[in-house]
Amino acid sequence: MSLSKEEIIKLANLAKLQLSPEEVKIFKDQLTDILGYIDQLKKLDLADTKISLSGAEEIDHQLRLDMVAESQPDTINQAYELKDNYLVSPGVFKK
Repeated sequence: MSLSKEEIIKLANLAKLQLSPEEVKIFKDQLTDILGYIDQLKKLDLADTKISLSGAEEIDHQLRLDMVAESQPDTINQAYELKDNYLVSPGVFKK
């Protein structure tokens, strides 16, 4: 599939880009190559391919146990603010 010069200019206008005539030619060539690659992908036979969003559905996910542990002394010493031996951080939610 090939794009015309006018289509490239229209796409550039939609993207609020001002392209020089040289850039129009560069983008025309690049977008034509990209669309050609997409046409190749469309021809692939994916009938036997399992649909996956992450590719990790078959991995046995073992979650670690939550365990309470004391902070390392170095962590405590680097704290910006401490209150009753707890680290204080800026609020996340607005009141």
